Amino acid sequence: MSDLANPRGMRGHRSVLVPIERRVVDIEFWPEQDRLAWLELRKERGPFADVHRGSRWAPLTWKIKHDSVGRYIGFEMYVGGVDFSQALSQRVTADTFQRFMKHLRDQVSLNTVRRYAVDLQQVLQALDSKRDWTWMKRECLVPSEAEANAARKKKTTFHPPSLFHAAIRRMNEIDDSSLDVKSSVVYRNSLIASFLVCYPIRRANLAAMEIGRHLRILDGVMHLSFEANEVKVGKSIFTTLPEELRPYFQRYIEGARTVLLNGHRSNMLWISSRGLPLRDEGMHSSFASMGRDLLGFELTPHMFRRAGPTWLIGQDARNTRFAARTLGHANTKSVNGYYDLSDGKSAFQAWQKLLRRSPSAGELD
Repeated sequence: MSDLANPRGMRGHRSVLVPIERRVVDIEFWPEQDRLAWLELRKERGPFADVHRGSRWAPLTWKIKHDSVGRYIGFEMYVGGVDFSQALSQRVTADTFQRFMKHLRDQVSLNTVRRYAVDLQQVLQALDSKRDWTWMKRECLVPSEAEANAARKKKTTFHPPSLFHAAIRRMNEIDDSSLDVKSSVVYRNSLIASFLVCYPIRRANLAAMEIGRHLRILDGVMHLSFEANEVKVGKSIFTTLPEELRPYFQRYIEGARTVLLNGHRSNMLWISSRGLPLRDEGMHSSFASMGRDLLGFELTPHMFRRAGPTWLIGQDARNTRFAARTLGHANTKSVNGYYDLSDGKSAFQAWQKLLRRSPSAGELD
């Protein structure tokens, strides 16, 4: 099975530079039976076909589940002595799963251990729905939700209006007549920051933006547009960019972007310092540099999706649904559980206002 453990050209946790005991084995290198079962699971089915657990998983969810299965297969390759002719659902037993959990606890946070456990359980339930896999959640080495939440790294946020105005000021400081690659990168990063404060789209969508396709000018107005199949939640995006940002986008397209392209041709909106499209995985260094320049600390793409809801709800606890809509969510569950980092002060203030406006007990008699 050694050929399965050596994927080439993979990045991150899938790279050959990562020891096999920590590696996420890509599907290309899974045992044949597992690979075919996964592809069958992902196959599109007609309206009258049987629905399985993963039928409504979004593309990103499929990727996360894939990585969890790949991590388990990497663990199997590490321990050795595994009969890969058996199906995955046959190989995962109470004993092997317990050893996998113990193995993970020595390497990653309890939050990550729980995620791998839940993902693997859900995939196995989809692969073999006739068996009851809920025992996996009850395994003593699987962290509880409370333990997982406590183990999460403390998330930081920022004040969106302050970042927006800092980014605008930074772009105004740059002289178009003396643009070079360095100043063009600063302009690009500042424009991305101001844009994401207004529209905190996901990193993959940001990287995929094309002029004329996702950024369009109709009747003199600049629009942002994504088809439903391009968005994680499967809901299209069509909105108008604030008039304040339009001249900055035009300056970028006609000036800084042209400098960055350096003679290359591309329809992609965001261009790297090498004249190539700024790819999804290359965004992290740009955001880190952007944060240091504008706020004094490094930013990540996802911080924009937390900062907006946190600020909105901090202004007024009743803004929860509005905050969810800015993220493209259909309900407020994720906003309340993952994105809102406010301390609840606005909720207490709203409650106190309601109490002051309410009649006293004596007035109700």
